[in-house]
Amino acid sequence: MAYLHRTLEKVIPQLSASSKGILLFGMRQTGKTALMKHLGSKRPYVTLVQHEIRDTAMHAPDQLLADCPPHAIIDEVEWAPTLFPALEAFLDARDDRGLFWLLGSQRPAFVEEIADTLPGRITLLNLLPLSIYEREGLGLEQLPYLPDFSLKQKLEARSAYETRGIVFEGGFPEAKSLSGADRKLFFDKLIDSVIEKDIPQLNSIEKRMAFRRFLRTLAVRSGQVLNCTALAHDCGLTIRTAREWLAIAETCGFIFVLPPYLENIGKRLVRSPKLYFADTGLLCKLMGIQTPEEAAAHYNADALFETFVVMEIVKSWLHNGRRPEFYFYRDSDQNEIDLLIRCQNRFFPVEVRAAATPKRSMVKSIRAFRKIKPDCGTAALISLLQETVPLDANTVSHSIWSI
Repeated sequence: MAYLHRTLEKVIPQLSASSKGILLFGMRQTGKTALMKHLGSKRPYVTLVQHEIRDTAMHAPDQLLADCPPHAIIDEVEWAPTLFPALEAFLDARDDRGLFWLLGSQRPAFVEEIADTLPGRITLLNLLPLSIYEREGLGLEQLPYLPDFSLKQKLEARSAYETRGIVFEGGFPEAKSLSGADRKLFFDKLIDSVIEKDIPQLNSIEKRMAFRRFLRTLAVRSGQVLNCTALAHDCGLTIRTAREWLAIAETCGFIFVLPPYLENIGKRLVRSPKLYFADTGLLCKLMGIQTPEEAAAHYNADALFETFVVMEIVKSWLHNGRRPEFYFYRDSDQNEIDLLIRCQNRFFPVEVRAAATPKRSMVKSIRAFRKIKPDCGTAALISLLQETVPLDANTVSHSIWSI
């Protein structure tokens, strides 16, 4: 499989020059190792998958760090949480930059350990599955998306049919060319690998089976406001367990949680978050969708497209090393905006519609929001249309291939 340039390639060398270390984390199979080996081809590579090295990292972490060649890449660091306190002392004793590039999956205990021991010492970066720029070989040209009338389209626009096919494929590098039984096997193995390696809390066959059912139940809620009580009921879980498993699903990279906009504007606002699956290929698998045609005809087709668009915008920020400040808006008058991007103390509203013909009526909630926040920036309606069209003086209709 040919290597596809990742947008983070622009960012990592710059951050490595100013930080003592880099930690790249993300869900399994997103391409972390391939990226770091490509970018750091001259750096020594060490992986804790090897049992002897892992044993040293767990029981003699100071020795491992002393023995590591300078500027090494250390992979699978989630296997040895005892490494992090030793790494803290090691980095504090040195002024060099770019000492280590660390790679790890999004194991809950691992992420908590990093937050506790290494803040300010290393730079954390998150790698999601391939963005549409990356899968088209233009990852180095992608910028964080903001609605703009002058935004230049760098990607070749695809038809609605082709776009739906890419939504179905998703962004996992190994899965995008698979079909049928091979595709199903890839996602089954991915889910099994995350459950078995990254979620030790699921320490029985019954719990693991229940968590798989939980993911399938969660899948049909992608793009929706979360109702934890209803989710718990549908899964046969207590509300406490449902909340714990939601946190696990988020930390492991299965889902992205979008918080609500809660600024005091004199209206009753929805206070529950929305959730999106991080990859629409995985989402289709969990919903039992087996072909692009089934995806297009599915009762959840609009939510599937919304999930794809929102996650592509999230990737455009995270893969540029930017921490997105994103919200959604819904008030008691049933005005709803799928995404509010906060940048430079302004909000940029974004609506998503799985339509080939955008209409001004589709952005009425944005017009209502402007009455409350008149200083918000340019707004966008993102759809299946292949070209950019102005909808009014403040709102532009963008193709998904323009973001």
